[in-house]
Amino acid sequence: MHFEDSTKDRVYGYIVTNPGSYFREILRSLAIGTGNLQYVIELLEREGKITAIRVGSYKHFYPSDVDEEKKKILGILSQESPREILFFLSKNHGACQTEVAKAIKCSSPTARWYLVRLESLGLIWSRRQGAEVKYYANTSVPELAKLLKAYRPSVWSKYADRMADMLRTFEDGDEAQ
Repeated sequence: MHFEDSTKDRVYGYIVTNPGSYFREILRSLAIGTGNLQYVIELLEREGKITAIRVGSYKHFYPSDVDEEKKKILGILSQESPREILFFLSKNHGACQTEVAKAIKCSSPTARWYLVRLESLGLIWSRRQGAEVKYYANTSVPELAKLLKAYRPSVWSKYADRMADMLRTFEDGDEAQ
């Protein structure tokens, strides 16, 4: 097997098992030279095997069969703070900016920056209530868990215990209704 083919197979395999990965993440994980990775990614894009979507300053790579809505969510789920906000809002409907900031342990302006970004991607929505703006997730914890488990197993395994607790909370709430 030619060097280029084995490198291409490794990169493609990584993107298939880790959709939404960004360039530096792939670079670190596969220990490939920057130039080689750029070349292989361009080749895979030309062949139609992968697609890319820019989310903020990151360009995320996906197998071609991942739909656009999943691409947006997976791109965010690969970043810790936005992922934490999505999980928090999925469980705490109508939280304000200050509550989000406390939950993810960041400043209020930083939380606001993430919230605006998530809203611009259509992953959350907001409603002004008096002086406060309340935020709501457009997806549920079970939906996020399903996506993580299917497309980002490394992130899923890191959060599995916490996700199980969150899912139990939702199931308990369903039984009470």
